[in-house]
Amino acid sequence: MQRAKEKQKSPWYDYLILLCFAFFTLLFFTKSSPLFYLNDWVDSNAYFTVGKGIIHGLIPYRDLFEQKGPLLYFIHAGAYLIERENFTGVYVFQSIGLFISLLFAYKTFTLYTTRKIALLMSLFLPPLLLITLFYRTGDSAEEFSTPFIFGLLYFTFKIIHSQTFQHGLSCYLYQGISLGAVFWMKYTLIGPWIGFFLFICCLLLIKKEFVLLLKITLISLCGFSLISIPILFYFYYHQAITDLIDVYFYFNIFYYPPTTHAFFSIIRSFVFTAGNIIKAPLILKLMLIVGLFSAFCTTVISKRLIDRLLLLTLFSFTFITAYWGGKNYLYYFLILLPFVIYAFIAALKTIKKRLINITFEITHRHLFIAIFVSMALTFMNNPLILESKIFPNNSTLVNNKQNISTKTPQTIQHIFANIIKKSNNQTLLNYGFLDYGVYTAGDFLPNVRYFMKQNISNEIYPDIMDAQNKYIKLNTTQFVIVKTKHPLKEKDVGTALLHKNYQLVADYSDKKRKQSTIGCLNQKNNMQ
Repeated sequence: MQRAKEKQKSPWYDYLILLCFAFFTLLFFTKSSPLFYLNDWVDSNAYFTVGKGIIHGLIPYRDLFEQKGPLLYFIHAGAYLIERENFTGVYVFQSIGLFISLLFAYKTFTLYTTRKIALLMSLFLPPLLLITLFYRTGDSAEEFSTPFIFGLLYFTFKIIHSQTFQHGLSCYLYQGISLGAVFWMKYTLIGPWIGFFLFICCLLLIKKEFVLLLKITLISLCGFSLISIPILFYFYYHQAITDLIDVYFYFNIFYYPPTTHAFFSIIRSFVFTAGNIIKAPLILKLMLIVGLFSAFCTTVISKRLIDRLLLLTLFSFTFITAYWGGKNYLYYFLILLPFVIYAFIAALKTIKKRLINITFEITHRHLFIAIFVSMALTFMNNPLILESKIFPNNSTLVNNKQNISTKTPQTIQHIFANIIKKSNNQTLLNYGFLDYGVYTAGDFLPNVRYFMKQNISNEIYPDIMDAQNKYIKLNTTQFVIVKTKHPLKEKDVGTALLHKNYQLVADYSDKKRKQSTIGCLNQKNNMQ
């Protein structure tokens, strides 16, 4: 009766609540938020620098060397148009992404319960998705891929619920678009779509439903092409197709290979993932373990073996492709978190099986209580707010310490940027390490291709440091940002040429980064 009444009402009010909730939540839990001085994660700053370059006519890979997918840079280019010297624009895109994730979760829950209960359940996803251990400061390729995975999971449960693959072709078109979007952000994250389409292909071949298989294949390829063709045209138009292939594909495949045999890399990653679950907050441990066990080992979610195999395939391929390279960064685990939805579905199915009929009316009071509890749980798992403007003397700021004098507390990135802005030549090189954020803090545009050093050893790929040392020799940039061991000594600061051509003007001991010291150097012969 209650669901029949709901069908007569528009769901747009629920969507609006989820949208506002997403923007409000991320104000406190991503450093891209306006409540924070700067997102100091090196990866975020690298994406933002390349995005800025796109707006100024520089081409990724050809003019600025970075290894992630072009769509990630286009997102940050759009963010740069919103705000140039901080990550407010990125915060907008992150909030939209979280909204889409919550929306697909909500739509998934409505397959099994009323809209109001689905809305309440959706509000409790952020405490699981925004855990600091994996989410870090926000703004990763994994985070931007999450909404697409929730979309795939919604479609999967729609198939399981209806017990047929014969849904509107627009559903497969959207999955093709999703595959294309994730492929052009970070192609190692496309595992769930590989598993999904392989599963459908094998099943329809066994059933000899060749016409349906052909239709699904063609419409999915059309969706993939809708994303791929504009990206390829952009690089073709700028005569940079070769650079795209050389960096995004060749460099990532051959210079970031598995550190051991692929099989042992997966085994090691499995052990590492198990360790992540152990280190995770209790609520996430329970949700993942209960959800995965319910989906694969019991008939709680579905009595049909084919359905359980599909759910297992999605999770397995997501895990395998994400960790195939043998790298075990904590934020990689973020891509597995959407699968907590298995636990929510198991709970709904269990309640329905035991004939527990939840019919009480959901009021605004219930919604506010749910939002309050959700936010409280998220704060418990993500204390990032302690580094925000709400706490103006937090550990990320410099205040008249270490030979740097400031009238008000500032980030070291902004202090370095202010020093550089006093010069007529505002060029700089982030020497020997990942983008520290000075390009962002001062809205500086790199004038060299290797504007930073990738997280790869010089023995494996010497081109980056060879080029950076050449920039130093030729005095290509007025300023250089360096990172050394703590405390900073002149012999630690790079090469002999760096000492010969540049002079230290400011330094800072960054305790967050393994007691490293960050220095800002200016040209000796052309001090400005």
